[in-house]
Amino acid sequence: MFRKEKVRKRFWFWFIIFILYLSFGLYCICTNFGDTLGMILLSPFIFASLPLYAYLILGLFIWFFMRLAMDDFMSL
Repeated sequence: MFRKEKVRKRFWFWFIIFILYLSFGLYCICTNFGDTLGMILLSPFIFASLPLYAYLILGLFIWFFMRLAMDDFMSL
């Protein structure tokens, strides 16, 4: 029973992190916060889409761990 609860908590943790990740992306798109953040982060860099790539890699990382947690959750 303890393992089942631990797996369930891990799944919900990654699911909530993924929802927050998507919410932040939507917020950046709707408020142009992404442009301001991009200007701050891009000042030392040449490539204009570097924060976008970082956001994509972070999303893949979160999706991977959420998928692992979901596989564990479904196997119980």
